[in-house]
Amino acid sequence: LTSAGALWTVRDGQWGVVSEVPALFRGIAVAPRTKIIWGHGIKVEARWRGLAPRQRADVRDVVIAQDSAAGTEVIWILTDGGAVSRVICRRAPNACDTETPIAAPDRRRVLDLELTADGALWIGGERGLLAARHGDRWDLVPLPRGGGLEFEDVVSLSLRPNRPALVLTTMNVLRVEPGGGVRRWRELGTPVGGSRRVIGVPGGGAVVVADAGAFFLTESGETKDIITREGKLTTVEVLDDGRIVLGYARPDDPLVGGALVVGRAPGAGGQLDFRDVPIPQTMDVYGMTASPSYLYAVGSGGFWIEG
Repeated sequence: LTSAGALWTVRDGQWGVVSEVPALFRGIAVAPRTKIIWGHGIKVEARWRGLAPRQRADVRDVVIAQDSAAGTEVIWILTDGGAVSRVICRRAPNACDTETPIAAPDRRRVLDLELTADGALWIGGERGLLAARHGDRWDLVPLPRGGGLEFEDVVSLSLRPNRPALVLTTMNVLRVEPGGGVRRWRELGTPVGGSRRVIGVPGGGAVVVADAGAFFLTESGETKDIITREGKLTTVEVLDDGRIVLGYARPDDPLVGGALVVGRAPGAGGQLDFRDVPIPQTMDVYGMTASPSYLYAVGSGGFWIEG
């Protein structure tokens, strides 16, 4: 994204202008009929009529649930203040409802949200909040007791198909069991520091972003450092083929810009090997998401590369 607000893409090594958008975005969500980019307010690119969530600067996350049989998309919006709201869009008459606030259990502040393959919305939040929404009902999921774990904030969820289902608290990684309960899987030690994000890796293991950087947790119990680049590690994504993508920003030096690096989780005894992906000079990366064909990244610019 240039200072003039032009959005560029790269495909087969060639850059091209896509559209004009305001500068500096923190995240992106993608569905077949809708793309939503957020940061200073929300920008919507959609085929839905009337899809216009309230413009604001405090959007933290957005997820989109698709129901092909019913012809609807349900857009869930999480704010920095921990509030959740919902917008329902219908193919007939090709229009969207107004945005509706959704109260979390006990009105605790929500810190992350995630959709499962069956369309259920899971939320994690302060003081051990973990719940799944089926229809209009919240089902609380208790955290394991012992050592104060049940009172830790739930900061990140990863519930993607064909991967380990994980819940990240302040200092622990939990595994979601097939029956819907959770158990402690790994404790994050002092060298890792406070946690921020977890994503399950196809084939087993997890990537955790914490205060001390990014780490790969193996199924055998090892914790491997992911060597970071200069700048601030801002975002991570794990593709369906197992590649790990890390995004960086250099807000202290806008003339240098951030970086995008990609690598694979190692096999037994292997090493993490990452390489840089060329991006426009001076671009900072703040958010990513993946579709079957593309990796989308936004920040002080936006682009995609083939997955």
